[in-house]
Amino acid sequence: MVGNPPIIILDEPSAGMDPEARRFMQSVVIKIREDKTSAIILTSRLVDEAECLSTKMGIMVNGGHFKCLGTA
Repeated sequence: MVGNPPIIILDEPSAGMDPEARRFMQSVVIKIREDKTSAIILTSRLVDEAECLSTKMGIMVNGGHFKCLGTA
């Protein structure tokens, strides 16, 4: 990420990616998460991707209402 932003917002970042590009993107997000240089907000319809990349998860229903928030 350019400029080391304090917050990174990713809206379905792996949509349309092939498996190799998806793994690379995930490795970049994991590196940023481990370095703790930025807060990352990520939306995904893929549960395995959310579990892989997240330390906390929220599930939204009915037009954006949180059903639950916590760890996987």
